[in-house]
Amino acid sequence: MRRRLLLILSLIAAAAAPAAEPFRKNSIVLLQPMAMLERRAEVNPLSEYILALQASAERFTATLQDKSSRNGFIVFATRPDKSVKVWLDFKPDLPAEESLALISQLEAVAACPVREGTVVVALNVSTWPQGDPLPTMAMPAPKEWLEAVKGQDSVEVTQLVDSIWPPKAVE
Repeated sequence: MRRRLLLILSLIAAAAAPAAEPFRKNSIVLLQPMAMLERRAEVNPLSEYILALQASAERFTATLQDKSSRNGFIVFATRPDKSVKVWLDFKPDLPAEESLALISQLEAVAACPVREGTVVVALNVSTWPQGDPLPTMAMPAPKEWLEAVKGQDSVEVTQLVDSIWPPKAVE
């Protein structure tokens, strides 16, 4: 009787267990001082933009054939002209074709209004997490960023982003 009860309870628990989620947002990493971000963009539209990027990334992740667990960052920058640049920093890396497709999809999301300068934020995320603990990566380090800062002690993030992705000349 006891065995049967345990068997029934384990079957119910297995049936109630949630399927693996394709995407988990672990945190939002503000890469610029809060005062600078508040001067450059309003909080509510920026929050809505972050949620739109998150939803787009989640939809994309659900379509991946490779359901390997990955941790890392989706880093985005946007400017007053509504231009957007996205970098990925996943461990292990997404295949190149999928990285380019995800970047393209995220860059197509309508940007939030920016009053001045460049706004840079990162989403710390996991794709197809399999009971993984929260990742230990504290700050994003996309390959393009690492290449740009080689030989330098430190670079402020806005300067780094503007050096890799120069603002359009104002006419």
